[in-house]
Amino acid sequence: MGSQDSVSSTTPGTISPAQYLLAQITFWETYHHHKEQMGYVATALYLTAAAALSFADLPGLSESPFASWLIFLALVLITGFAGLFFVHWQLSLREFAAAMLRACGVLIVRWTTLAPSPEDLSFVTNPDGRPMTRALLDAYEQVKGTYKWHQNPRFIRIVTLVIMSLWGIVALTHVLYAGFSSAFQ
Repeated sequence: MGSQDSVSSTTPGTISPAQYLLAQITFWETYHHHKEQMGYVATALYLTAAAALSFADLPGLSESPFASWLIFLALVLITGFAGLFFVHWQLSLREFAAAMLRACGVLIVRWTTLAPSPEDLSFVTNPDGRPMTRALLDAYEQVKGTYKWHQNPRFIRIVTLVIMSLWGIVALTHVLYAGFSSAFQ
């Protein structure tokens, strides 16, 4: 957040509009990359764990008391939902960063042909509490959600979460089967 504060809180007139956009693009590219990497590394770990649990031989569950199986089941559910939440959160932030990059592109085109007004360069706070210029906030509002379906970060996030959920269900089914089969033997 420190990098964003230094970029976003620069007062108009301290740097040129071109320098401001360059700083914003640099920040949002780095932020986008970071959120993308965090989301997909967490996805890879989640899918690896779900696949390993789905194909694991769980003899310990059949030999342990029913309470131990319930504790194991609770841990699987808690970590599964935590993993899904974390990936959703990271990819949502990635989606925001992608829209901010598109907004910067809109401003590059706009400010190439028309110099920004003092109002464009005035700082406001967006609904998330981030300070930014009026022009950048307006450009963000203009571009958010205007993707083609296959390029939309939201579509990519949903597909990722569906795949994760399906593997989670397979793993959960395997754990439930191991636990119930041992309980009723």
